[in-house]
Amino acid sequence: MSDRTVLSSRGMRLLWARALSRDIELRLAVAWPPTTNPQMPADRFPEPDGGGYAREMVPGTSWNFADDLAEAMPRTFRFSSPPAGAPSIVGQVLVDKETGTLLYAERFAEGPVPFPPTGELILTVTPTIRWREGAG
Repeated sequence: MSDRTVLSSRGMRLLWARALSRDIELRLAVAWPPTTNPQMPADRFPEPDGGGYAREMVPGTSWNFADDLAEAMPRTFRFSSPPAGAPSIVGQVLVDKETGTLLYAERFAEGPVPFPPTGELILTVTPTIRWREGAG
């Protein structure tokens, strides 16, 4: 944001609440694009291929809002085997289910989650959107 614009934290919550009133897809990313920008499409974040991966739906009614974040109930991803060519999961991607529009993407704060060489991986992700007043 520039010094000519103001977006209050209350206004940000209201904007996100309206955007999240629709069904949202929670996707996992196996790589982070080398550059990012606000207009990039959701498919710039590659997803796991195989291993039992499936996108999770987050209903629009399931979000809880606080001062600087929105969270939904955790979702569990189960992989029966490592996906092809993906050594780890690096973050979460939230996409509007109806339009396919990228809403938010975030790398995991604790770093990539590696796949074991064989066997099962169970990964629980809490869909989260963070913002802060005055960010820009």
